[in-house]
Amino acid sequence: MSKELLLTVDEAASMTGYAPWTIRQFCNRGMFSAEKPRGNKGGWQILRPSLEKWWSDKRRSSANRRAK
Repeated sequence: MSKELLLTVDEAASMTGYAPWTIRQFCNRGMFSAEKPRGNKGGWQILRPSLEKWWSDKRRSSANRRAK
C-alpha cells in the first residue's frame, strides 16, 4: 500500500486535534480503518481516506445549524 495512504497515530492526532491516546482508542473501537501490521510490537497504521471520511462525517454531525 502506498505510504501516502497510511497515517501514524501522531499524524492522525495532528490532523484531527485529538490526543494520540484518543486516536488509539478510536482505532481499537474500529471507528475508521486501521491495522497493526506488526501486532503489538508496532503502532497503528491508519488508512487516510477512511479517517478523512470519518472526520468529515463527525464534523458535519456536530455542526451548529439553524433550521430554516
